[in-house]
Amino acid sequence: MRKRKQFLVIIVLSILILVCCTKNKNENKKTEIIYQDTITENIDVDKNDFDNEKKIELEEEKDYVINWDDSASNDKVTLEFSLCDSKGHTFCLYHNITNIKDVDFTERKDVPYSNWSKINSDDFSVIWNDENGAIVILKTKSSAYTTRRGIKVGDSVSTIKDVYKDFSLWQTDYKGKVIVGVSKANMLEEEMMTLAFWTEKGIVTNIEIVVGENESWIDRN
Repeated sequence: MRKRKQFLVIIVLSILILVCCTKNKNENKKTEIIYQDTITENIDVDKNDFDNEKKIELEEEKDYVINWDDSASNDKVTLEFSLCDSKGHTFCLYHNITNIKDVDFTERKDVPYSNWSKINSDDFSVIWNDENGAIVILKTKSSAYTTRRGIKVGDSVSTIKDVYKDFSLWQTDYKGKVIVGVSKANMLEEEMMTLAFWTEKGIVTNIEIVVGENESWIDRN
């Protein structure tokens, strides 16, 4: 009789232990599922945030891409050093001029003592490197050409300072004219670029964009 009671006690204890283990296992599984759902939800949120940020970034970059050129210098800074005409042409430093559609090369001339070529007209001048077509100098005295930010001949110095307020502008006097400009580095080419506005009585008379710092650029004029 005593052995029978002991056997029953063992059976009862075994059943209790089995029930407790099963309960704990189910609780752990439930916790794991909740934890996994939480991780999945967080990952989805983070991915959506990343996609939205990337979309905004791409939209911001869209206006700065020059589609006609495969130049490596398609960065925001270099693209500031360009002139646009009413025909939709964009002439930008370091970009290959031969890739611009409908450019008339019949007036092309050699630049003496160099491997450069140029096209000169009454209101526009462009010089490029013959080896790769890279534009190195742009000049205009016409309001038909604008900078990337829309500045043209006839605009005021105060407009320049407002439009380029996120740049460090320099100013110098040269042969009775006041020149206001921007100089930035092209990190790929490891050279400086200069955008200069020649002014008289506070009004832009001509615009010049060149490879080189403002001091060396003034010596060439």
